[in-house]
Parts: sequence; structure tokens; C-alpha cells
Amino acid sequence: MQIALAQLAGREGDIAHNLSRTLACLRDADPETSLIVFPETHLTGFAEPGHVDDRTLSLDGDELATLIAASREHDTALALGLLERDGEHVFNTTVLITPEDGIALHYRKAHLWPDERDLVAPGDSVGCVEWRGFQVGLLICYDLEFPEPARALGQLGCDLLLVTNGNMDPYGPMHARAAQARAQDNHYFVAMTNRAG
Repeated sequence: MQIALAQLAGREGDIAHNLSRTLACLRDADPETSLIVFPETHLTGFAEPGHVDDRTLSLDGDELATLIAASREHDTALALGLLERDGEHVFNTTVLITPEDGIALHYRKAHLWPDERDLVAPGDSVGCVEWRGFQVGLLICYDLEFPEPARALGQLGCDLLLVTNGNMDPYGPMHARAAQARAQDNHYFVAMTNRAG
């Protein structure tokens, strides 16, 4: 499986721009690419005081429908982050979109960074999905620093952990080490993409 890591600088709250960049990456990817991993909250930008509701998307909204159609057109899966609105709650969510199933898996960040805790709700579950012979799991940024979610995915049979990341200086080396540790602890592959800028 050929995986591309799209380490991009998204624009906070500029969903149209971020969607356009995502579609361009799909269009311009090497034809052998099976999967592209984008950063944490790439599509919407982070939740910030005064900027939560204006940055949220529904998983059944037009933006995700556009990405599902593009995934099918290019026969390429993608994992990317967004702020998800579900009823009264907002989550920091990552979706795995596959050509076969559309949104094949979604994961809501469980371990929230202190700046997020008053703005979004924590998720409460992990899961894997079978895709093209691999069991794929998802985690987001700070989740990687805790062994338990990664171990739970290992117990579910995960072969490939995809991590959407939005880590900042000076903590970059910490997540590089954590990704290696989680892979070694659980005997699976880890692919992680961080935000740039």
C-alpha cells in the first residue's frame, strides 16, 4: 500500500480553501497512492473561543459528500480531521473515507488538549475497520501520548494506525517518539501527518 502524508498549513475557519487543497492533493497524487493522510482538523481549523459553531460540519453534509465522490473518482482513501457537529455536541473528529464505503470509520478525539476542553466534547470509543486487507484504526494528536487507546486498537486487531496530528513546537519530537513507541508496543504500522505553519 502506498500512503501519502499531506502535511499542509490549513486556514482556520476557511473550509472552502481547505476543501480545495484537499481535492487538489487527491487530484495530484501519484496514481499508485492508495491512501492520503491529512492533519488534525484540516478541513475546518481548530475550535477557538468565539469560533466553534462557524467551523463545524456534519458528517452527512455537502463537504464530506464532495470528498466521498472525489475518493471514488480517484480510487484513493483519505483520512482527515474536522470539527464535527452532532446534535448539541461538537467533537474533534477524524474520518476515514474509502472509495468503497464513503465514511468507513470516524473517531472522536478522547484526550483533549487543555485549550480544547471548554470548546469540544471528548469522544468515548475506538474502533477499527477492514479496508483492502488491513484493519485500520484512527487516533488524533494528544491521544498518541497515552498507551491505552493504541493498545485497545491493537486488541481489536489493528494493522495500521492513522494519526491526524496538530502538534506544535516545541513538542514535535515527543509525537515522533510516541508514534514509534505505539507501533513497537502493539506490533502495527503507524502513519501520522502533522499540520504545518
